[in-house]
Amino acid sequence: MKKKIALLFLCISAAVFVFPQDEAGQSPSLLDRVLNIASELGMSSFSNSENSSFNILNRTGFTVKSISVSRSGSQDLVSFDGNLYNGESFRFSLKISSGEANSYNIRLMDEDGAYYSKQNVEITESAVIEIRITDLE
Repeated sequence: MKKKIALLFLCISAAVFVFPQDEAGQSPSLLDRVLNIASELGMSSFSNSENSSFNILNRTGFTVKSISVSRSGSQDLVSFDGNLYNGESFRFSLKISSGEANSYNIRLMDEDGAYYSKQNVEITESAVIEIRITDLE
């Protein structure tokens, strides 16, 4: 608890003294600044975000060696390296901020180095996303 209070104090201090103006020359409100900094520090209890869990189900017919999930044009948010055999699923958890798009790109690599992908997948709580041989790139 003391750590969270110290981090919150750090967020408030940073928000008051160091925060850039937007393109119109306006500074965001103090609350918006604190929530933004808290979110950057991963303090979900102080930000407007929630964890969303979903499963990726391997229906490729092959063993999957890696999975990556990302937003379009951004770096991977979550990934998996290991063996995910055909018919097995792997559960991921993402932190999604309210008002944020929940559309993601999913890419898998199988044991032979072949890639499978799904673009602009809407991820909702407890979703099961099946990756099939038809998703081969």
